[in-house]
Amino acid sequence: MIIHQYIKRGSNHPDYCEDFLIVSKKNDYMLFGVFDGCSSGSDSHFASALIGKIIKAEFLKMEIKRKDKIEKNLKTLLFNSLMSLKKLKETLLLDEYEELLSTIILFLYDTTKNNGIIVVSGDGLVSINGTETIIDQNNAPRYPAYYLDEMYDRISFNTWYGSYNKTFEVSELVDVSISTDGVLSFTGQKQTENEEKVINVVDYLLKDDFLITNKAMAGRKVNILNKKYGLQNFDDLGLIRIVKKPKK
Repeated sequence: MIIHQYIKRGSNHPDYCEDFLIVSKKNDYMLFGVFDGCSSGSDSHFASALIGKIIKAEFLKMEIKRKDKIEKNLKTLLFNSLMSLKKLKETLLLDEYEELLSTIILFLYDTTKNNGIIVVSGDGLVSINGTETIIDQNNAPRYPAYYLDEMYDRISFNTWYGSYNKTFEVSELVDVSISTDGVLSFTGQKQTENEEKVINVVDYLLKDDFLITNKAMAGRKVNILNKKYGLQNFDDLGLIRIVKKPKK
């Protein structure tokens, strides 16, 4: 298995990259996460990093029950994480409408069964074995932080989970990617000298096998997009691509 993870500040954000990534392993499970802080919020790089680190900590602490369906374990992880975030919000006097705005995309993967579940809370992109899905809420995603005060127990959490999130089952991992919507923000396409076909950035980064065994694949491809095609990501980019059996 090869895991590519890449993060890059967008040209629209002069100071900070507001995306964040996590990759973590515990026993037979792996957790992947991408987080996109809200540009109109306050210290959005802090929000995405804080939420990502809380989720990673809760994953490493929790007891994953193999007898339960994998989505149930992921829901428990997300519930525990949001309850911890809620407590921290109160301790640090953070404003859920300004200082905690970040999207969440999580992929919990069972390494023994080679399957898993993805949950998306907010905007982003999911690619499962060549089939991509764009989750677009018209630049106004329903950030989980908006609903913290409404979450008191598992019942209220389950209401939120079922109402505002999208889930994707991964029945077999071959080539799976999760990404913030920065992957859709590349602009500046120029005509190449040999008049090559306009490149599809999503396919190139998340599906194409060029450099797939090179650990620096994503960074090198982003450089090629810039130097050869004149393309740059306008929004911050955070992506994780997991390939089970890369071609030789």
